[in-house]
Amino acid sequence: MKQPKQDYLSFDSTIDKLLSIRGISNKKEWLEPTFSHDKWLLDNVHDAALMIIKAMEKQSNITVSYDIDTDGICAGTEMVRYLRNYTDKVNFIYHQRDQGHGIAQQQVPDDTNLLIIVDSSTNEVDECKRLSENNIEIIILDHHPKTLDNPYALIVNPQLDNYPNKQLSGSGVVYKTIETIDELMSQDFCEEYQDLCGIGICGDIMSMDVPENRNLVYNALKNINNPGIQAILKIKWIRLDQVCTQDILFNISPIINACARLGCIEKIIELLLEDNLDNCKELAKACIKLNEQRKKTEAKLFNSIKDRIDDSNKIIILKTTVDDNIDKGFNGLLAMKIAERYGKCCLVIKKGVVVEEELSEECGLTKNVTTYSGSGRSINDIAFRELLEQTGLCNSLNGHSGAFGVEIDEDNIPLLIDALNKRLETLDNDETVTVIYDIEIDKDDINEKLIKDINYFNYISGKDAEVVKVLIKNLPVLERKVMGSELNSIKLVSSRVDMLKFRVNEMYGSDINDGDLVDVIGSMNINVWWHNGFKKFITNLQVFIDDYRLSSDK
Repeated sequence: MKQPKQDYLSFDSTIDKLLSIRGISNKKEWLEPTFSHDKWLLDNVHDAALMIIKAMEKQSNITVSYDIDTDGICAGTEMVRYLRNYTDKVNFIYHQRDQGHGIAQQQVPDDTNLLIIVDSSTNEVDECKRLSENNIEIIILDHHPKTLDNPYALIVNPQLDNYPNKQLSGSGVVYKTIETIDELMSQDFCEEYQDLCGIGICGDIMSMDVPENRNLVYNALKNINNPGIQAILKIKWIRLDQVCTQDILFNISPIINACARLGCIEKIIELLLEDNLDNCKELAKACIKLNEQRKKTEAKLFNSIKDRIDDSNKIIILKTTVDDNIDKGFNGLLAMKIAERYGKCCLVIKKGVVVEEELSEECGLTKNVTTYSGSGRSINDIAFRELLEQTGLCNSLNGHSGAFGVEIDEDNIPLLIDALNKRLETLDNDETVTVIYDIEIDKDDINEKLIKDINYFNYISGKDAEVVKVLIKNLPVLERKVMGSELNSIKLVSSRVDMLKFRVNEMYGSDINDGDLVDVIGSMNINVWWHNGFKKFITNLQVFIDDYRLSSDK
């Protein structure tokens, strides 16, 4: 159990106990956040706003460049929709995910006067120089770290200044910018796009412990205005007044990303820019279908490579080949699946080009160098990208601490494994896995109100503000069921609450017999579904299992 950071009394409410356990002193601000930093603290935001206003007043041709993930797609849609309130001289461009990030992958229209790049390109100096030499003004609204000076664009990026929130995503930077335009223009259009801002922040796994992020996400959840997002939620049977961050993380963001991963980014952009509700319904169905296709492809790819996974080191590096037929967009998904399955940081990399490297300028000696590139995924908040950076063995690393792109020379891969084995040794001294929970719940106290209170606390959850984990002891198992088309979901039916585990082998929980008592750690949920036979809604209380053990009490 987590050591409570503040003392609490046994008769305190469930929410007050959880606040004390997490060490949260300002109850109202945590649960219903209002805090936001002054937008003027962002360097260049005023100049960027004025440049955009000038372009709109002159009826200049404005082009918005989308990036290829949830944050970039939401950020681009925010900007396009916002600008359309003022001008019809708005165009947008995009590319497919397998081409990588950045404006260099896109064709900027020749008649563009102002190019607004969102969620990328802080370091794309050469491409920005080329575009600026063609008399195109460039604004970059980004949040990725700077590695190169880029004098050819006006950049708004909290990583480049003293803005207090370094966890603001690209969609958050866009929101701060359009908020600035609103103030200068005495308008309030930006509030219509709070939902896209919050979805982008959640989708990019920004910290939910940061007050400003909590505020932006809270406002997003309370104001789901985008017709395309509304259509997805309706098809998924998620009520607008009950949307929480977990719905974004497990329903909205995967659908957005799936369209990009499967080379159909235009589908999700079309949906998010559509206003006609009937059209949104059909587009949403198509995007959801792509996500189902993504799941099947991911499972098929994992099954095709799982026998080649070597988990004898502290990290897992899977080298794929052309014969594996793994699209670039699936490298990250495979790395994440492997990391989750084996509990180790993972790289999924593919052989790239073989280049000649000069050994001696005087003698003209060269050697062939083979590079590998792909994606990395972390576990347990390990700053995996930073660990790789410290070794000095990678050619490039782009992205976040736990999810990033990587390129490395083949000769450096064994050296990298050795280096990380040493660095990670202190984090993995034994094979004992400890599962931490927040609070113990008596099985006799489980009811709808208890779970609703916990879910109210979980309303804004994610990185650094994880969903509440509970321990429940001595739950009787009435039946064990293996479910799903791939037989990868397990349900343990009990008298008060059903226990569920997803994406596991069908043998999970096979040591449990009907009538056994189990202790379980997991997160709680209320599942409401329509029963066609009974013609009514059915309510089930659930625990999503993190771990279990047979109870010592019989």
